[in-house]
Amino acid sequence: MNTLKPDIIFTYGTLRPGLGARPAAQAFRATAKHIGPASFQGRLYSIDWYPGVIDSDALGDIVTGDLFQLPQDPTFLEALDTYEMCSPALPEPHEYVRTIRTVLADGHAIQAWIYLFNQTITDQTRIISGDYADHISTD
Repeated sequence: MNTLKPDIIFTYGTLRPGLGARPAAQAFRATAKHIGPASFQGRLYSIDWYPGVIDSDALGDIVTGDLFQLPQDPTFLEALDTYEMCSPALPEPHEYVRTIRTVLADGHAIQAWIYLFNQTITDQTRIISGDYADHISTD
């Protein structure tokens, strides 16, 4: 059984290039190496000023994002967990959970970290295009 954790992460919101101006997002992009575009089979929602994604089995539910190579620094994911509000130091239930999912990049299935929305979808607006860049350009 392969217990290795991936050293790449799929981003679909404010961590993507050009989509987040917060210092933590800028620090992420300055430290992690951008690999390129990728997609995930899921549904994208506008949670507040940021998006959230959930799993979906529907073939048409595709989320557009980017892959990044994580640095070797073991504290890097801890800092990301804090940014995504799912650090073990924060009270539960967490709004997001970091987990491993299969994403597609250049026609290849790749295992990557992803932050999934960890709350019930109620009145959040679905981003039908699956691309957060499309959503914020129309706000």
